[in-house]
Formats: sequence, C-alpha cells, structure tokens
Amino acid sequence: MPRGSKPGERRGGRRPGSKNRRTLQLEAAVRQTVEGAKASDELPAEFLRRVVQDEALDLSVRIAAAQACAPYFSSKLASVRLEHDHKPRAIYYLQDSAALIICHDGMFPEMAHECAYKGAEIMIRTAGYTAPIREAWRFTNKSNAFCNLMVTASVCMAGSDGTFDSMGEGMIVNFDGSLLAHGTSGRPDEIITAEVRPDLVREARALWAVENNIYQFGHRGLTAVAGGAQDCPYTYMNDLVAGRYRLRWEDEVRHTDGTAFGYPKPVRRYGERLGRAAE
Repeated sequence: MPRGSKPGERRGGRRPGSKNRRTLQLEAAVRQTVEGAKASDELPAEFLRRVVQDEALDLSVRIAAAQACAPYFSSKLASVRLEHDHKPRAIYYLQDSAALIICHDGMFPEMAHECAYKGAEIMIRTAGYTAPIREAWRFTNKSNAFCNLMVTASVCMAGSDGTFDSMGEGMIVNFDGSLLAHGTSGRPDEIITAEVRPDLVREARALWAVENNIYQFGHRGLTAVAGGAQDCPYTYMNDLVAGRYRLRWEDEVRHTDGTAFGYPKPVRRYGERLGRAAE
C-alpha cells in the first residue's frame, strides 16, 4: 500500500484487470492484421503462414495470430460459419500441410494432385467402402502418395449399416508409396499409428529428380526444354474447363444419377441456386 494512503484507497496506476498500453497496442495490431486478411479473402492457413513468417511484425503479434487461427485447424468444427458460393467442395484444408478428401474422391488422381498442389504434405481420406473395393482402396492410397510425394492417412468405416458391411481398413502410406501401417482386422475401434515426417516430404519435393512427380507434371521434358513443357496437352482437362467433357461411350453409361440406389432424381443443375431450381 502506498505510503500515506488509507486502507482501500488507491493512488495512481492501473485498475485491477485493466489492460496495459502494450496489450492494447498488441490487440490493435492483431485486429488490423485480421481485417487485412479478410479484405484479401485469404484462407486461414494462408493468413497464418503469412503472419507467422513476417519478421517485420512484433513476435507477440505473430504468436497471437497463431492462437487466433488455431480453431480453424481443430479436428472438431470451430464455432464459425464459413460462407461459400454454393459449389460442392470435396477438399478441406486442415492446415497448410494437411488436407482431407472424402471416400470416392480418392479414386480421382486429380483430387490428390490438387491437395499436393495447394501445399498439403499429408492427405487424410475417410471412406465407407465394402469388401469388393478392397484392392482399389489399397493401391489408390499408395498411388496418391507416391504420385504426389505426400503421406496419405486413410480410414474406412467398420461394421454394418444394416444392409452393407464396411470393410474397416486403415492405412498410412509414406510419400514414397511404402506402407507404414495397415489395419486389416475389420473390427470397429481398431487404432493404427505410425510416425510420419513432413520434413522428409519437403526434402523429397525439393531434392528428388526423376521421381519428383508433382513438379515434373508441370515441367515435362526439362532435360530437353528450358523449364520443361508447361502447357496443358490433356484433352479431358481442356474439355472439362470448357464445359464439354464427354466420354466417347457416354451414351452407353447406364447409371447417370442415384435413382437405381434409392436416391431421388436431382432437378437442380450444377451452378444453380436452390431457389432457382425450385421455381
């Protein structure tokens, strides 16, 4: 108690619980940084990486930014509503080094390639496959890893939904396509674990030559052409972008919606909002 003051009387200083000048400055800097991220439409991972790596910012601001972004990287849903443009999205970026795809998306090489291209070093795949898909499930988990120099961690539902018995497999595959862990009991609640090294993923992507697949795809023939060929010679890609993707045998495809499996026939075209489709 300051000399000469009465019991319960305070002379100068901050009130208990009030913020000091540095804390107020820090909060203002964080608000300014967050508002800047919103204005630039950055993803949370992009915002976090930019702020944390910005050596011009105060270290306290960089730490606070990481704490502010942490809910976006939780395995549980954060208490925020993410706006979207009514387009289906199958890839969810958990952080700047991991991505999640769902079930059948893993059968499309382009999905895994997109994850790696956006920077994912680990790709998680959740699924509910039954036994006839077992071999396809296994080799796509491996090919998705090796073709993109990316660890894949894949889990398939176990047990029955009353009609179908899911096979219940878990796989962790290293970036070189080698199997690190494999759960094959088919029993619910089985847990598999493995040590994965994202630093080795980064090393392979930086130092590998011929089998640097994710790089070579966009720099084909780099020994013959400076920088490699960087055009897009793939007909299906160009047709897909132009909205004219069509198989030569498309008229023979029998299942073009889910009605044969109990799903109602869709009435909304891709890109249409629900309101317009109902009119």
